[in-house]
Amino acid sequence: MVIVQDVPGLLTQLLGFRLRIPAMVALFTGMRLGEVLALRWSRVDLDRKVLEVREALEQTKTHGIRFKKPKSKAGRRDITLPDVLVDALREHRKSMLELRMQLGLGRLPDYALLFADLYGNPLFAQRSVCRVGRFRGSRRNAGRDIPRAASHPPASSSTLAWTS
Repeated sequence: MVIVQDVPGLLTQLLGFRLRIPAMVALFTGMRLGEVLALRWSRVDLDRKVLEVREALEQTKTHGIRFKKPKSKAGRRDITLPDVLVDALREHRKSMLELRMQLGLGRLPDYALLFADLYGNPLFAQRSVCRVGRFRGSRRNAGRDIPRAASHPPASSSTLAWTS
C-alpha cells in the first residue's frame, strides 16, 4: 500500500488515460467502484459542488448488470467536491456532449450515467481499466490507499479497482 504524497503528480500521471475522470472521482470522494459507475448527471450539481450517492452498479451471474440501492442509510450520502474535480467533471461533460454531437447522437438526458459508452450503457466493472494501478475505495481512506502502479491485481467486488 502506498500513501499518495503527491496528488498533483498523480493527476499528471493520469493525463491521457481514458478513465482518468472516474479515477479522479474515486480518489477525491472515496467512492466504491460500483458507486462511481452508477453516477448519473441528475445526481451531480457542479454549481453547488455536490454529488449524491443513491445507487451502485453490480454485476452478478444471476441478474447480469443492474443498479442497486445502498445497503445502509450511511451508504446514501452527499459528497462535497473539490474544485479540481468540479473542473474535471465540467470538461468531461463538455467533451462527451461534443463527441455525441459530432456523431449525431444528440444531447444526453439528465438521467444519463457519467461514465457510459456513447449509447448510455454502463461501463462494466471488470472492464474499467486504467494503467495507474488499483484504487481501493473507502469513505474512511478517501484516496490514501493507492498500491504501486506496477501491480495489476484482478478487480474484486469489495474494492474499487482500476487495473489493466
